[in-house]
Amino acid sequence: MRESEIIIQEWKRALDDEKKFALATVVSVNGSAYRRSGAKMLIREDGKWFGAISGGCLEGDALRKARMVINSKEAKLITYDTINEESAKSLGVGLGCEGIIEVLIEPDSDSLSTYFKHLQDALSADAELVIYLKLSTNSNSIERQYHSTFSDNWAQKAVSVKASFFAENDDEKWFVEFIPKANKLYIFGAGYDAIPVAELAASIGWKVIVNDDCAAHLIPKRFACAENMVCGTPDLVIRDYPFDAQSAALLISHNFEFDKKALKSLLPTDVPYIGILGPNKRAQKLYEALAEENVEVTELHKERIFAPVGLHIGAETPAEIAISIISEMMSFFKNATAKNLRERKAPIHQRHLA
Repeated sequence: MRESEIIIQEWKRALDDEKKFALATVVSVNGSAYRRSGAKMLIREDGKWFGAISGGCLEGDALRKARMVINSKEAKLITYDTINEESAKSLGVGLGCEGIIEVLIEPDSDSLSTYFKHLQDALSADAELVIYLKLSTNSNSIERQYHSTFSDNWAQKAVSVKASFFAENDDEKWFVEFIPKANKLYIFGAGYDAIPVAELAASIGWKVIVNDDCAAHLIPKRFACAENMVCGTPDLVIRDYPFDAQSAALLISHNFEFDKKALKSLLPTDVPYIGILGPNKRAQKLYEALAEENVEVTELHKERIFAPVGLHIGAETPAEIAISIISEMMSFFKNATAKNLRERKAPIHQRHLA
């Protein structure tokens, strides 16, 4: 489940429990920090909190500030300077992150309720959304603008980089928040080694659809994390489910004919990532078998095909192989290099500024 989904779930629960609450959002990061712009934390008046704005070092102070915000009903824009040692000591921790983090803490209000409803609608529809938040310490002037057509520069930039960022315009400060669509993983083959792949993908917020032609494999208990299971040939999945730029397909059935049907069905789609389990020679045999059916696997197709699938991390067990596969998929969709961070000379996280 994605963090935004958790926040929405707990917002509804707070309303049901008749508990006051506040929302803390990281709106700006200058330098290093554990979380980036857009990280959220819902804080209830009874001290329960969900989500996170740091690795645990800022949450205690945010809880204290949230109680003040809840009682005063006035938003606060808090600056945490983790470069300044005295500032870090005042929080009771040694941070060492070397960054300046701005966090907006808002009390429950009509404006915040409207925000949650827009967020809920976007998540339910699996649609991208860009939200502009005018930063102010005055709760009466909290202003949000909602964009789903992406017609202006900020919205276009947010969609392009798929990230939230801080922006300034005519001496006004804005937080441009990007709500992405969920990644989807289509798993073709429901054997025992598909289970940890599905579970790991779901744990990072991906929507998982599992396909197999054997009903005995598609027991709900085995794939409780899956959004859906499809019994039948792979073309049924292609027919009934949308494949977009955030979709990945994984052929993991260990059944050559089933994998051939899956690959044949996937080639005409726009799915940008097709992973094939097994050695490279198996993928070559799939290409040859399709060629006998007058289906050519072109060089352009092969740019989308990852065979063997996964990163070379010495994986052997199904759980380790799942980590290898999901790590490669994450790297692909986040446009990352998938190498040791100690070899990276640039900052870990890319900064996005207007």
